[in-house]
Amino acid sequence: MTRTILGVAKISTKNRMTIPKEVCKKYGFKEGDTILFVEQDGKLVLKKGLITKIG
Repeated sequence: MTRTILGVAKISTKNRMTIPKEVCKKYGFKEGDTILFVEQDGKLVLKKGLITKIG
C-alpha cells in the first residue's frame, strides 16, 4: 500500500485546523462544506458530506 502525505495541519488553541490548500483543491473542499471525521478500521478518515444524524 502506497502512502502519500498531502499536507500538514496544526490544531490551534481553539481546536481549529486549516486544511491545506492542495488538499482542498484535490478533493474539492470549499468554504462552507461539511467535513465528516470518520473512524474506519482504526484510522481517521475525512469525508465531504452531509449529516442527517450522528450516532
